[in-house]
Amino acid sequence: MASFNLRRKALEISHALFRLAEQISEVHLRNELQMLNVQLIREESQSDFPRALQTLGLMESLVMYGEAVGQITYADSQIIYREIQYLRMALRNVSEQKPITLDLESIFSPLPDESGNETIGSIYPERSEVASPPAQNESLVKGKHNPDRLWAVTKRVAELGHAAIRDIIAVFPGVSERTLRYDLQKLCEQGVLERVGSGGPASYYRAREVAEV
Repeated sequence: MASFNLRRKALEISHALFRLAEQISEVHLRNELQMLNVQLIREESQSDFPRALQTLGLMESLVMYGEAVGQITYADSQIIYREIQYLRMALRNVSEQKPITLDLESIFSPLPDESGNETIGSIYPERSEVASPPAQNESLVKGKHNPDRLWAVTKRVAELGHAAIRDIIAVFPGVSERTLRYDLQKLCEQGVLERVGSGGPASYYRAREVAEV
């Protein structure tokens, strides 16, 4: 499976469990699932596949526990088990592959000669050819503590490793800074993220680590 498919599958599983966790009343179980979602995204994006496999195992165990105590339905648990198994198989296949020798030299344009006919950087498009960023998804703009936006904020912080409020504002131009601060505060209260710093310009948010038992 290609690397972008691995990332897409990891994001799909994390998104599904994030939404599922919102419906769980048992606080410890909910918080653990939400933190594992962030951990899986970070490990896959860093190609830390051995740890990602361990995280999938923890996810599976928590879903099994949630099903046993009546917090997760049988139908939902079967869907999650199936998707975890798909991703687990793909991660193992990638881990076993040997490195591919790349012809990196062919990527770069030639250095300019004495006449100046060749220019460095000619492989890059001109500014006018660069596509403008896509319009803001309207479903992420509306509502305080919008579940889809909370998930998107969590995913962005996990991908960056850590993010200041300005980094989050840049991703959601249609959402007010006040609303985004409320979202970040809620995620911190849930134990999904943690704020580092006293709240000034130098403060930033990062995913809270999950302690393995």
